[in-house]
Amino acid sequence: MYLVDAYVRPAKAEDLPAIIELEKKFGYKIVGVDDRFFRHSFNTDVKIFPVRVISAKSEDEAKSLLRNLSKYEVVIAQAKDVGALRTFSKDRRANIIEIPPKLSPYLDRNQAELFSVGKSMIGFNASNLIDEPRLFWWLSFLTSYAERYALHIVVYSGARRFDEVIHPKVVLNMLIQTGVKKGRALMIIGMSRLEEILKKKASAQT
Repeated sequence: MYLVDAYVRPAKAEDLPAIIELEKKFGYKIVGVDDRFFRHSFNTDVKIFPVRVISAKSEDEAKSLLRNLSKYEVVIAQAKDVGALRTFSKDRRANIIEIPPKLSPYLDRNQAELFSVGKSMIGFNASNLIDEPRLFWWLSFLTSYAERYALHIVVYSGARRFDEVIHPKVVLNMLIQTGVKKGRALMIIGMSRLEEILKKKASAQT
């Protein structure tokens, strides 16, 4: 198991080296980089993979975006309405799904079953806490929901600059504060599920 930061999104290409260098110092071994900046990656001891972010406000838009995806890409799908949420969560091409608080009424057992069908993970971008600290309640809600239905959840920095990279101990403490047991929190940070996805995508290219 390796420490994973599943997504960073540099404000500009020049910011990427400093972000990756700090990820390395913090002990991260695997880092997901927004696909717009992946070509600016450089040789490093940190394993880097491209992440494509898509966003949909309806079921039809979600279906259209999914049709244009490559099976080799790691995809974060941002669901802006319940139709998009339902569509993304049952489709295996959408690996990580970000859910806004307004959709909390729809996070029930039926929705959990769709996550299981699509084998997708619930994603939380920690950079949102920089812009709006009160969203910590939403992280607590999502971790509780994931625990209740045995779903995968991933917390990533979403760092735009090097000073937004989050130390893994901070992520660990955040998860514990939401009520997640330490052992489970360590598994979330290690992201064994994401490693499985990366291996499958790599093997599909050979």
